[in-house]
Amino acid sequence: MNAFSRALALVACLLVTTAARPCFAAFHLWDIKEVFSNQDGTVQFIELFTTASGETQLDDHKLTATSDGNVVTFTLDHNVASPTTNKHLLLATAGFAALAGSVAPDYTPLPANFFNPNAASISINFAGVDTLTFAGSALPKDGINSLTDQSPAGVQNLVAGTNSPTNFAGAVGSINVSAPVESGDFNSDGAVNGLDLAIWKTGFGATGTAATKGAGNADGDGDVDGRDFLVWQRGGSPPAIAAVASIPEPASLALFGFASLSAMLQVRNRH
Repeated sequence: MNAFSRALALVACLLVTTAARPCFAAFHLWDIKEVFSNQDGTVQFIELFTTASGETQLDDHKLTATSDGNVVTFTLDHNVASPTTNKHLLLATAGFAALAGSVAPDYTPLPANFFNPNAASISINFAGVDTLTFAGSALPKDGINSLTDQSPAGVQNLVAGTNSPTNFAGAVGSINVSAPVESGDFNSDGAVNGLDLAIWKTGFGATGTAATKGAGNADGDGDVDGRDFLVWQRGGSPPAIAAVASIPEPASLALFGFASLSAMLQVRNRH
């Protein structure tokens, strides 16, 4: 938000002062700094930041999220200590607080899906003095990266990068809620399917340094063989019948070998 908008918000605040609840100016220099969400919105955090020293009067101010017109409001329930110079405020869902790598949020949990991470348009506003607006498609939802405003006091400049939630005490964390990659997902696209089978077929027979996961080595044993196919088969869609028939399981290979050896010995004895 620019200086004119901040001044206008402050004047409006002063004009709307009531006897029951005086209006304090010591809140208007907080900026929305970082936003994070996973794919389904259960793990979210919003971080605010200020360089000013006296921004302590936060009680009863609102954090509002608007997702494609749907508005959700959260009310801050206490002030913070002075000085606030270069301080952060962390607001987060309960799903965030329960994770390894998280740090303690400064307020009671935000509701899950405080904003819809998949909305076409998302707008987050703090107390009418700062607003961050972005498209859901611009928000990383990989469980690792967040959006950070690199110029919070000026023109919005959102940059995606590894999340770094920071609370008022200065504790810094980093969470990882990315989905684990299946062993049979050779191209790491989040699905075990025919594309991965094609990779395995191409890499079949590779050994040593050439036998990477990206070449079809699902079990990490240094080669691309039938065992890796079985890992793919258990983790993905059923392959074609012809493909299954053409690749015997390891146990079947052993039985076939013993049967072949026995037949060869019998032929030699007859001669």
